[in-house]
Amino acid sequence: MCPVCDMPALFTTLKAMGIKIAVCTADSRAATIDQMNKMGVIPFLDDIICGNDVGIVPKPSPHCAIQICKRLGVELKETLMVGDTIADLKMGKVAGLRASVAVMTGVGTRETLAQYSDYFLEDISELPHLITKTMNEDTKRG
Repeated sequence: MCPVCDMPALFTTLKAMGIKIAVCTADSRAATIDQMNKMGVIPFLDDIICGNDVGIVPKPSPHCAIQICKRLGVELKETLMVGDTIADLKMGKVAGLRASVAVMTGVGTRETLAQYSDYFLEDISELPHLITKTMNEDTKRG
């Protein structure tokens, strides 16, 4: 995986917004930790669930999303799933998360991800703007 933006800067912005950050991946823990270290984001992560962790039910099951929310003390309806595959986005839908956000810099296409996406980001660096937008939408509704 090659980051498409300055991930430490993005995660610094998200943390300043009070956002908790977790990674849920089918990759092994060793490979995930190695990649996250190379990207310089380990200090920003609140939780990591990997495909070879004991007791994990893989995406698109809602299991990992529910476990992450429990472990971080956040409500499902306050959580965004950001991903680039059908399995990522479907997990968010099945878990009842606030939204599933498709990032168009990964493996999926707009056509293949549309059924499971509430929002599309051309680039992950747009995430803080989307979070602000969804928070404003919730304030107007609430």
